[in-house]
Amino acid sequence: LKSKLVGIPSINEVLQKNGYQEDFAQIFTEWTITLIVNDCQINLKYCYLNNSLDNLKINPTLIFLPISGDSSLSVTNVTKNWSGNWQKIIGGSGDLKLKFSSLLGLDFKVPYIIFDKSNNYTINFLNLDKNQEGEINIEDFGSKYNSLIIIPSLQTKISKFNGFESTYPYTFIVSITGAVQDSDQALIQSLLDQIDSLKKQIAAILASNGTSRNDDISCTALNNNLYFGISNSSAVTCLQQFLKTQGQDIYPEGLVTGVFGNLTKSAVIRFQEKYYVQILIPLGLTKGTGFVGSSTRLRINQLNSCKINEECF
Repeated sequence: LKSKLVGIPSINEVLQKNGYQEDFAQIFTEWTITLIVNDCQINLKYCYLNNSLDNLKINPTLIFLPISGDSSLSVTNVTKNWSGNWQKIIGGSGDLKLKFSSLLGLDFKVPYIIFDKSNNYTINFLNLDKNQEGEINIEDFGSKYNSLIIIPSLQTKISKFNGFESTYPYTFIVSITGAVQDSDQALIQSLLDQIDSLKKQIAAILASNGTSRNDDISCTALNNNLYFGISNSSAVTCLQQFLKTQGQDIYPEGLVTGVFGNLTKSAVIRFQEKYYVQILIPLGLTKGTGFVGSSTRLRINQLNSCKINEECF
């Protein structure tokens, strides 16, 4: 076979010439679903026709929710293009909401499967907006429905697969609202108030000291991508130390914890938008993402270097 095209477009050309309606992306997505259901009686698209593969299925990563009460869990993973990811959510009792998000400019496909108490299932696809965000809502989870499996895959890259493959983050937040007794709700609120008070006290102490226990870490250059959800990381500590030097307009909280949380993400976004010419425009972006990728790291390393050489630009 010969084609002027390369990569995935060349595969799509062959598929079309041979009368197939699906393209490579559709076939790949159907394969990721097949590894969960593998059921020819429901749909031939989601099963292996070879009888030797009748029992071939994958065990997804399990995520357990508390059996009762309200709960919320945030999960951040990284993935390469055309890699399968399977996460199964079980537990909980009430109305479940799942929010999926990734970076602007990427192309994620997110099929999901809902299983009821009798192990019957339905297959759906999460519609993501232009910001790569989408939401799933399931009522009576835990009583009517037994589990939810999401299967996100990144399908942005279509050629030049002969080199290093970068990873990209995606995040999903699972929350469930269950029926809670009034007395339990009062206790929960009291505990939440105490936690909030302690957080403010810790922030005040750190702010008054103007430092944290991680400030003694020696930082040179950022060499790896950083993103929301990373914890106990010396690289995140270095990032926070740098952001702190950028002043109140960039990182007013000034916390150096080694945890890439919402405050750090907001500071990164402000930094990216301050240096949008160097960071955002080369990527075709107009707003900061909070993801510390190659262009953001380059600018940070330049500023760190120029402080030493006194030649900032």
